[in-house]
Amino acid sequence: SKTCREVSGRSYIDLEKLHEITQLLLERFNVKSSCTERVADVYSAVCGRGDTGLSQLEFRGYIAAVLTQVLQDLDARMGGRSPEAENSESGGIVESFQGC
Repeated sequence: SKTCREVSGRSYIDLEKLHEITQLLLERFNVKSSCTERVADVYSAVCGRGDTGLSQLEFRGYIAAVLTQVLQDLDARMGGRSPEAENSESGGIVESFQGC
């Protein structure tokens, strides 16, 4: 399938390609089910807007949201905590990036 489409002179990432990219990220980082559920919520919200696709700025925001969920999953697994505890003040990976 085509990656981008032009609408009114602006480029949009195709939603089918977005799905492929999302799956690739989840597989690459070997994320667990709680993370995939949160990413699915983000993906559903994006796809619920229509079939225009995502602008470059929206795509960057979407990838940032997905990677945030992946980071929280990895942080929880490395620290032996549940994903719900990722915002605690235990000094995990997520906290170490704050202030960068």
